[in-house]
Amino acid sequence: MKKVTLLLLLVFLGIFLSCKKETQVSSSKVDAIQDSTLCEELKKEIQGSTPEERALWLFQNPQKFCNPKVYLCSEETHNIGVGKYNEIVLSYLNEYNQAPKYYPFTWSEINNMIRVKEQESDYNCYKYYLCIEDIDNNDCKISLVNKFSLDKTCYSIPLLKGVASVNSLKPYDTFVFTKANVTFTGFNSKVEYVFSVKNNFYDLSDDPGFKSGVKSAILSPF
Repeated sequence: MKKVTLLLLLVFLGIFLSCKKETQVSSSKVDAIQDSTLCEELKKEIQGSTPEERALWLFQNPQKFCNPKVYLCSEETHNIGVGKYNEIVLSYLNEYNQAPKYYPFTWSEINNMIRVKEQESDYNCYKYYLCIEDIDNNDCKISLVNKFSLDKTCYSIPLLKGVASVNSLKPYDTFVFTKANVTFTGFNSKVEYVFSVKNNFYDLSDDPGFKSGVKSAILSPF
């Protein structure tokens, strides 16, 4: 009798866990649909405007898109894969006859900069951009700037947070930057900083979170 009761209990527990797992999957699908809807809405809003106009629009409309679900869409948009990453980095190295140089910054360094700004009473996720600049031929620096610039490689905070989330970053994990020749629709090929995190590879446009030319001729969000 005890064996039968134990068997029934194990069967019930298995059914319960199975149902719970299916519920979690369904919830995940709903989240994905919500993310996709927000991304498509954002694309429509910014299509056809200049990079500066898009930066201003994002700053003025943070209420819907300063959303962790949308950050994941940003990460997916800019995740170019190792093949494309190697191609554009090699293009730069060959054109300028350079040896590869890599510049690591920890997630802790970047995230601490963001957290300081998040304490501001008027903060929103599009108020600042992480920009990377040359110091000399052998080094570079990162900083948060409050105005998007075409003269620097600038990265949106939602994109960085999306990358951190997808890669489950710990404070000591690194963003490893290097230079590449990146081509965007409407722009000539430009030298930009691209980066790798763990086994993922990203290119980041001279546009505040928007790029084209790698996957699509249409500007994509974040």
